[in-house]
Amino acid sequence: MLSRKFRLTKNKDFEKVWQRGRSFFLKEIGIKFAANNLECSRFGVIVPNKAIKDAVPRNKVKRRIREIIKKKINFIKKGIDIVVLARIGVKELSFKDLEERIQFILKKLGLLSK
Repeated sequence: MLSRKFRLTKNKDFEKVWQRGRSFFLKEIGIKFAANNLECSRFGVIVPNKAIKDAVPRNKVKRRIREIIKKKINFIKKGIDIVVLARIGVKELSFKDLEERIQFILKKLGLLSK
C-alpha cells in the first residue's frame, strides 16, 4: 500500500490532472500527469468497470499497479500528480508485462529521474 502522502485521494485532484495533464496510452494501459507544486509525487489508479466487470480481478489489477508504483517511486520525478488508467485487456497481462508497459510509458513521458 502506498503511503497516504503519495496518493491522490480527492476528486478535484483527479480532475486537475484530467483537465491540465499530458498523457500517453498503450492498448491496455495509459498514464496522465500534471505538475502539483509539492515536494513529492502523488499517484492515482483507475480501473473502470468497462475494462473489468468483476470486482475481484479489478482490485487485483489495482493492487498490481500500486505495487509497481511502490517499487519505482524513488525513480519517479518529484512534484507530479500521476493517474494510471487501466483499459480493456489489462486483466490478461502478467505482472511482468504490466510492469514493462508502465516503465515504458514513464520513460516515454520523461517522468523517470536519472
